[in-house]
Amino acid sequence: MKLTRKATCGDSALVMAILFFLSVVMMLGPPAAIPATAAGLKDDPDLPNLIATLLPSVVNVTTTRYKEIQIPPGNSAMAQAAEPDRSLWYGSGFIIATDGYVITNKHVVHNGVSFKVTLNDGSQLPADLIAESVCCDIAVIKIRDARPFPALQLGDSDTLRQGNFVIAIGNPLDFNSTVTTGIISALNRDENFTEFDDYIQTDAAINEGNSGGPLVNAKGEVIGVDSALWTTTTSTGNIGIGFAIPINDAKFLVAHMRDVGVSKMKPGYLGAQVQSLTPELADTYGLQGPWGSIVIKVMDGGPAAAAGLSVGDIITSFGNGFAKDSRALMRHIVETMPGTTVVLGVLRAHKQQLVPVTLTELPANQSYGTFLGAPGVPKPELPPEATTNFGLQMAAITPELRAKYRLDPQQQGVVITAVGIGSAAANTNINAGAVIVRVRNVTVASPDDLVKAVDGERKQMQSFVPMLLAEPSGQRWVSLPLE
Repeated sequence: MKLTRKATCGDSALVMAILFFLSVVMMLGPPAAIPATAAGLKDDPDLPNLIATLLPSVVNVTTTRYKEIQIPPGNSAMAQAAEPDRSLWYGSGFIIATDGYVITNKHVVHNGVSFKVTLNDGSQLPADLIAESVCCDIAVIKIRDARPFPALQLGDSDTLRQGNFVIAIGNPLDFNSTVTTGIISALNRDENFTEFDDYIQTDAAINEGNSGGPLVNAKGEVIGVDSALWTTTTSTGNIGIGFAIPINDAKFLVAHMRDVGVSKMKPGYLGAQVQSLTPELADTYGLQGPWGSIVIKVMDGGPAAAAGLSVGDIITSFGNGFAKDSRALMRHIVETMPGTTVVLGVLRAHKQQLVPVTLTELPANQSYGTFLGAPGVPKPELPPEATTNFGLQMAAITPELRAKYRLDPQQQGVVITAVGIGSAAANTNINAGAVIVRVRNVTVASPDDLVKAVDGERKQMQSFVPMLLAEPSGQRWVSLPLE
């Protein structure tokens, strides 16, 4: 028996609708591809390749700092517990020149006495501080090595817009070569760190250790230097609000770092105090908007006084640059070399004037407010007893020492009975009661064994000697310098 299906009114309407849709699709052709900018670069198959080219230029920066140690005469320089005088600070950085110049944050290297960079491949190289910025949290160090290094390209942060895609690379929380992505959330943020603040806000994850790392655009150009994060009192990690310094604020330092150096980098000085216009002040002066800085004080004998600036003048431009507010104006000033003559756009009595002014050096009795203090202290001079034998006082294990330090009955080796304050051993957190079990591959059972093993390391021209320690928490290897 042959079965047939009877069409209904509803069925015929559905068929007609389907045919109409197919005809429209055929006339329109295949759907257009969504632009990469609209789709989001995080889905772009070229993003892994871009990141692979960036990673070799991003480094980990380790800074060594010391604190003052004063051992009163007649007091022992030895202690039972480690008393370090050294601290290590970690951050990120990125290479900007093939001869090894690296940009990082000023707060990563400030107060440091020695510096080290770790490359993406794990190799570690010493570095020297070249220059620190006055107006922003930027510093330059140079890797102490003659090999050529892969450098990143610097972009133009003045062209940034909210919504631009960005990549942050660094070493957050000691997770090396970490990559996060996001967008520019806002521009020209004032976080009240300094009077020069001009931060890029991003939702790309930034955490402790990211400081000094690059914020990169979709072209692979550095447009910012990761510097800070905003968090709550109940959180110490990223909550989607990170801050970076625009790369254009670092270019002044980069331009002069080779011929000026850290000790000679002097900021320009105008000799006038200014404040940003408020909407109310702008309205009072008949201005369209709160753009510019009003002079509130002119210092006697300074460049502003010599140029004829007066209280109440409104500065709207600096040279060829627009000075939107007092923070922008102050950045222009300190990023100009002393002795340079610039032309200020000044609104006075409702008339726009051009006023040339020659900036000078900041007077010795004045300073720009920054959130960083004085340079760090040099490595302290410690008494011989605190540094001989790595700062360790050692002995063969006796029943009395075994009982004093509660050593395992089967424990063999050389027991440490005191540690020099501020010594290499103290800086490695070695305490009295630890037992030296081995020096590299040599088992030691007495102080004489230890001396012979260390002498063997010196004959091999080693810079460090590895030792295996037995401690209450378990065994661990340490590396002590053969100075």
